[in-house]
Amino acid sequence: PLGNGLLPQPPLGTGEARFIKAGLFDNRGLSRNAFQPGEDCEVRLSFVADKEIPHASFGIVVQTHNALIAYGFNTVSDPQAAFSCRPGIEHAAVIRLDLNLTPGTYYLSAVLSRVDGGRVVSLCGLEPFIEITITERLGVFGISNLFASFSQSRGE
Repeated sequence: PLGNGLLPQPPLGTGEARFIKAGLFDNRGLSRNAFQPGEDCEVRLSFVADKEIPHASFGIVVQTHNALIAYGFNTVSDPQAAFSCRPGIEHAAVIRLDLNLTPGTYYLSAVLSRVDGGRVVSLCGLEPFIEITITERLGVFGISNLFASFSQSRGE
């Protein structure tokens, strides 16, 4: 299933590729949807292309419920980040984020694109596919993290 709880959306883009797995993970590799402000996370995306894609790139957006963009990232303008995709093979990407956001609920969207003659063409996308909760810095969630760090430092 796509995402951590939200249903797949109708296909977006040309349909030359499709996302097959997507999720949000903490720095220990655990699937999560709730984070504290400033905590790191990873967006993991897997897709399959239907044809050769020589110059592919990813983009993600974190937005509020009323579509205000809180964070955006894409690799279209970075030639070093472009990659090639072969048809029928599962390709994966890991995008690390620092969720330095105020407490609240946010939504994550993603798009896979290709550059064609200087034009960006959207191949497939998910809008939104993961709900993210940014919690208060203090509280039970924060205490659990402090205890886990303390236990690990003592070798337990």
